[in-house]
Amino acid sequence: AATGGAITGTATAAAASAVYTITATDNVGATATLALTLVVNAAPVATSAIPSKALLVNVAATAFTPVTVAGGTAPFTYAIAPALPAGLSFSASTGAINGTPTVVSDAVTYTVTATDSLTAAENATFSLKINRAPAITTQPALVAPFYYLVNGTLTLSVVANGSPTPTYQWRKGTTPITGNASATTATLVVPGLQLTAAGSYDVVVTTTNPELLLKPG
Repeated sequence: AATGGAITGTATAAAASAVYTITATDNVGATATLALTLVVNAAPVATSAIPSKALLVNVAATAFTPVTVAGGTAPFTYAIAPALPAGLSFSASTGAINGTPTVVSDAVTYTVTATDSLTAAENATFSLKINRAPAITTQPALVAPFYYLVNGTLTLSVVANGSPTPTYQWRKGTTPITGNASATTATLVVPGLQLTAAGSYDVVVTTTNPELLLKPG
């Protein structure tokens, strides 16, 4: 403002450092000058670097940074809302998450806010879910009878739990069994046995993250 010398308004673009000369003139024509260095930094821009993440309860998480920031004026501070599940920690200086979750949690959307040293703030969101690893409650086992004749029926069964609900893939040797709908269920049924059915069988139980490989016992 020519009458008060104040600089006001909203910068619409970043600008490199420049020196401006301010001249003040009184009512009798006397002047005084002052050099002012001004720089306009780019505003911070937050990005969901990891839009969604699934961890396992009671399994240590590899540190990850779900939201990154570009532009702005370092250093940055970070905040997250709502609070993370028990066992996980959030770094206010880096925005990284680590720790070992101790509770199962459905997918929750979290907001990470990054604030630069000039108090400019920007936020982005990500989704986090805590799954339960697959656990076998009943080991794979033969279902009676325990001997089989040609054209008989082989039945193998396993009981498992986990979050999300586990999926199953039975294998003969190391080859997944195909063409049999029961091969992707908890109970494998092979009717019309032939001599070629002899061999070893196992089942891979899978949730979102881990796998368990189990052999009938």
